[in-house]
Amino acid sequence: MVIIIVVSSSRPPHSGRVPVNPQGPPRRGDEMEDSCYELRCADVGYKCNYVGVARTKDELMEIAGKHSADFHHKTEFTDAEMAEINNAIRHNEHC
Repeated sequence: MVIIIVVSSSRPPHSGRVPVNPQGPPRRGDEMEDSCYELRCADVGYKCNYVGVARTKDELMEIAGKHSADFHHKTEFTDAEMAEINNAIRHNEHC
């Protein structure tokens, strides 16, 4: 799947953060690590408040792809666009 994040005219719920699951991130002591990956539309040069957050890069690409399709109607991307997206992904050790 190839994705890109572009300008959004509406603000997503939760101040732009999209949780990985409805129960929220795992608590300390749960089996999953306390780290995650983030991707912000703004980090690839667009005026969009969207922030995708997931435990793995694959999950992040899936939810960001859904955001791109649902809010920006964009589902196909060039290799250059994908490189820009991959460079904008941040690893956060304290989710």
